[in-house]
Amino acid sequence: MSQYNFANWKTVEEPKVETMTKVTRGKQVDNLLYDLLTTVTPHGRENLISDIIIQALTSGTNKRKRNFTTHLDVKGNLIVKVGDYKKSKVMFSSHMDTVQSKALVKTDLRLTDEGHIYASYDKEVTEYVDKDGKVVTKDEIGDFAEKSGFKYPNYILMGKGKSKRVYGSYSEFDGWKATEVVVGTQTITKPVSSVLGADDKLGCYIMCKLIMNGTEGLYVFHIGEECGGIGSSYIATSTPEVVEGMNYCIAFDRYEYGHIITHQSGGRCCSDDFVDGLAGKLNPLLPPKQQMSGNSGGSFTDSANYTTLIPECTNVSVSYKSQHTSREHFDLVWFNDILIPALMKITWHDLPVVRDPNEVSTPYSSRYGSRYTSSLYDRPYTSHKSERSLVSTRSTLTNSERMNQSTIDKCNHLLDDKFDGYDPEEGLPQHMSAKQKVDFVKYTFVKNNLNLEDMAEMVVDAEEEANKRLFEDERLDTLGFNSSFDARRFDY
Repeated sequence: MSQYNFANWKTVEEPKVETMTKVTRGKQVDNLLYDLLTTVTPHGRENLISDIIIQALTSGTNKRKRNFTTHLDVKGNLIVKVGDYKKSKVMFSSHMDTVQSKALVKTDLRLTDEGHIYASYDKEVTEYVDKDGKVVTKDEIGDFAEKSGFKYPNYILMGKGKSKRVYGSYSEFDGWKATEVVVGTQTITKPVSSVLGADDKLGCYIMCKLIMNGTEGLYVFHIGEECGGIGSSYIATSTPEVVEGMNYCIAFDRYEYGHIITHQSGGRCCSDDFVDGLAGKLNPLLPPKQQMSGNSGGSFTDSANYTTLIPECTNVSVSYKSQHTSREHFDLVWFNDILIPALMKITWHDLPVVRDPNEVSTPYSSRYGSRYTSSLYDRPYTSHKSERSLVSTRSTLTNSERMNQSTIDKCNHLLDDKFDGYDPEEGLPQHMSAKQKVDFVKYTFVKNNLNLEDMAEMVVDAEEEANKRLFEDERLDTLGFNSSFDARRFDY
């Protein structure tokens, strides 16, 4: 049975991939880019991409010109060192995982007349046909009912076999009345649109081209970015010596054409001087309407995990759009003929280095101590984080479900690693607005997965701590101290 709400039948239009040119390996795009984009690698399959990259870098003419070393760490991150990378102090970053379905192994590439690349795969789909055998849409079925004199807000299709009658109702749950409209069904195999994985196979490809070009630097192809930065978090916390001495972390992982990211999740990750320097090198090589400039609207990515280790961390646009959806695509002409040649022409080691990684702004490092986080487990209200269930990794996840999973994983990463939370003993930070204070406490609840009983006990503790501070201030007043003076650091 199929049910529709007539008012909401219209959905986001999927790309008509069957009308696009099917890309041939080595023709419209070169072999490496084709192999990267058509190989489906949700987290856990990144080894397929690292194998492709290593093979491309170590074969043919690349092998003869080789001035680099490759290494896979224990997590699966692929690390390539080109030339005197420590002297260049440049780190390039991308990630090998995507949000694609594990049910897919390979996809096809489709090229539009405008030069945009989409992905597709062959799938059995059910279509609706009228009495003349013409394929009709859901909107048209509703129109048929209306033309027959029916004005229902809800419709369903019911019937056995290939013939379905349209029923209408004023309720979404019952009261269905048969209309005169009957449609048939047919099952065919046709190409349907799919997540492309340009986020971030384009970044992987750019880094391969720079390596082949001999651009000196440290190249890290990360695993698990879409699951909260698993690979970069491991390097930053367990093997920070890998990136020791780097001045820059430049990630090729950003949508659209003109962004050089200055902030991620609200925290500054690179200086304006650095942005001006990089834009000043690239813009003379880019079209006038697609110039690079600073953008503060970044979300959490791998480069954010290096902000306490590396002064200048950023993400640069590589032209993919509608990432994480079946409408994902990128501009092949701009990417291949404009961006990559520009990236290969500029120097990287002489960009400005201004930002101090030891003075990271929130949310990467809270101004407040972690006494609450540690004391939380000494209190009757305790974290129930271990009771959380992970989002399903089943292969039948829809594009929306995979996008939601990626977002949840990244949010959990920020809360777990970058957020200290509220401590009743410390009180609320006075520099915050009322809304920020509410969010500060709210996300403390979320981070520690507190139940209602725990929240109530925390409120009581907060009240008691506030009374203690008030009593201490009054005691200091009686001793002749001004209560605004921080006299609590003295012993009595």
